Amino acid sequence: MALPVPEQRNPEIPGAPTLKPAESQISRVRVRMLDLTVTPLDQEEVIRSIDELIEGRRLAFVANHNLHSAHLAQQDPVIRAFIEGADLTLIDGYPIYLLSRTRRRRHTGLRWHRSMRVGTLDWVSEIGNMNGLQRLAVVGASAESNARAVAYFQQLLPSVRILGISGQDWDDERAQSGDGAAGAF
Repeated sequence: MALPVPEQRNPEIPGAPTLKPAESQISRVRVRMLDLTVTPLDQEEVIRSIDELIEGRRLAFVANHNLHSAHLAQQDPVIRAFIEGADLTLIDGYPIYLLSRTRRRRHTGLRWHRSMRVGTLDWVSEIGNMNGLQRLAVVGASAESNARAVAYFQQLLPSVRILGISGQDWDDERAQSGDGAAGAF
């Protein structure tokens, strides 16, 4: 996940951010079987939406859902609150795509296509073309993968402050220290 750092916290769940998604025309789809919400977009829509979030000069959060994140969200209310508070929650896994496609088609009649499964690597290379980005936190993955992602962004975005918080060995204590690092960022 790549995200600008949240500044407010949800008082009901210790460590969870209070994020209110921007008013938007982007439709959210509830995937009942996994009890999660996604914003199905193709690559161009993702890039345009992220660019609009940056241009709005407000705190914004982009998450993605695959089966692993769905499992984590079911097991940990802090992770669930964090992901559910995202401005965009991208479909980053074919099973999530299939389950959300069924729901969306049934209730909206909108056409679906496989390009609505958009992983981070499908849009992240365009982030260098987005004006106005000042800070970026990369949250999750192993320590090694997170460090590689941070190095990538530092090279791609030399004028942007980058923070890396790995998801390795995540527990309440680690969440608090990551939360503190994000808050100071």
